Amino acid sequence: MKYTGTESSVSIPKEIDGMKVTAIGCDDRGRNGAFEGNSSIQTVTIPGTITLISNLAFYKCSGLQQVLIGEGVEEIGEDAFYGCEYLQTVKIQGNRVSILSIRHIRYDQSVFLKSHALL
Repeated sequence: MKYTGTESSVSIPKEIDGMKVTAIGCDDRGRNGAFEGNSSIQTVTIPGTITLISNLAFYKCSGLQQVLIGEGVEEIGEDAFYGCEYLQTVKIQGNRVSILSIRHIRYDQSVFLKSHALL
């Protein structure tokens, strides 16, 4: 499912049509991330039901500045945040995901912060 909205703040739902949302994906061929290329989004909140943020999920989301990741996320795919040039803060609740598995993002203490509570 491709997101085409124009909101600046997006909260991923815990369920859609009664079905639990567990991943933020891309198409069957591993391309076309769910939010890929969206320039409107500035803040994303990802609930604890999500276990996977797949490859290219937020690829080239040029306006993205802040991501709040719930405690359920176990894996963040290759290039999930590649090209998010204004990304300043990523807060990760819990300790299930390895931030070393994230490729192509400015990695420093001011961008990826492990936290026991979301802002």
